[in-house]
Amino acid sequence: MTKHRDIVFILALTAAALLFGVATIPVFFYLARAVTERREAIFATLFLTLSYHHVWFTQNARGYSAMIFFTVLSTLFLVRWLSKPSNGRRDWFWFSVCGSLGMMALFISGVLIVVLTLLGYAATLPAMIDYFTVGAACARA
Repeated sequence: MTKHRDIVFILALTAAALLFGVATIPVFFYLARAVTERREAIFATLFLTLSYHHVWFTQNARGYSAMIFFTVLSTLFLVRWLSKPSNGRRDWFWFSVCGSLGMMALFISGVLIVVLTLLGYAATLPAMIDYFTVGAACARA
């Protein structure tokens, strides 16, 4: 009876890694499609699908595949936020949620989220400078 429980436990852990690994593939395609043409996105997704490391992390019963999934998903929301600032709050919220879930899967994911956040702020810096300098000029006039 103990062997049966051990096998079920190992299969449950492996199934979670498998689900995250498989779910990463379409999310990666949407991310690649957001930044490049369809043909290049298909090739990039094919390379991810056949990548030895991605297959290995998907088979491994650790948090790597969940971290990769949530990092790719948070990057997708960051790219969407930068391309369409009108959806800013919603995309920024989901970026934060996916980053937090990625950190729950594997704590080192926090470094990636901090870097992505800094890149997002750096991309919007010129607009922020223009906003505050125009506002300051209007206040002086």
